[in-house]
Amino acid sequence: VGDTASVHDAIERLWQPVAQLDKPSIAFDLAVRDAQALAMQGRLDEALDGLAAWRGAPAADAPGMFEMRASGVCQAGGDAQRTDAWRHEAIALAPEQAMWRLDASLFAARAGSAAAAQAQLDDIGNLGSEAALALVGHFIRGVLACRRGDPAALALLKPVAEDFVDKCQQGAAVWSLASAAIGWWALALAQAGRSDEARQVAHALRPVLLQPHNELRVNLLSEAGVLPANAGAPARPPRVGFDGPAMVDHGAFRSLALRGVNALKWVEAQRRRFA
Repeated sequence: VGDTASVHDAIERLWQPVAQLDKPSIAFDLAVRDAQALAMQGRLDEALDGLAAWRGAPAADAPGMFEMRASGVCQAGGDAQRTDAWRHEAIALAPEQAMWRLDASLFAARAGSAAAAQAQLDDIGNLGSEAALALVGHFIRGVLACRRGDPAALALLKPVAEDFVDKCQQGAAVWSLASAAIGWWALALAQAGRSDEARQVAHALRPVLLQPHNELRVNLLSEAGVLPANAGAPARPPRVGFDGPAMVDHGAFRSLALRGVNALKWVEAQRRRFA
């Protein structure tokens, strides 16, 4: 998850075969994953510029879908303000998406204001009978309970951690969010006096746990003695300036250097624009 060079290398090899499969959702997932890796390198503006070619394309044309994925790219890049702005735009376009509204509360619980997270959760109100929504509600309440040292955290986070363990056995793409759920569960274990178990969990998660966006949780785990005192999340790289892709004038035409995963969609976007 944190090895961005390997992510770029894999996508460089994958994007052409995937493009030929006519699987728009998989192609868009690759583009988003590539953008997240760029964002983690401090190249957030470049990441969003490349991803813009996918706006309106299949798999990204549902109301709010592009905006929600762009929010995730900003989250990977550590820009909380733009994360919230993109998510707010997505929710405005698709107000029926309760999961996206829950995501805002979860993000605040994991990395921001606990009071804001609770207020957002209260504003959503009844989550109804949908199991997936209820599980995220448990996730949010469990994180907030951890942050205030409430023993109820363990019971709230146990089913969330179990659900993510099952999902991780079915596919690797879920590991980033799973590390959040299981990491908070490890903290709840430590708070309940089960420190040996908590350390085993944290050790297994360490490659995905020690990410910049997990800074709050890593610090709390260190304070609880679950992680070593020097195990802080790595600092984010400095933001890299970006003025758009370099264009070369060849006289009769101009060329533009683009990442392969976005190149075909950029051409399609221009065709739509000048149709």
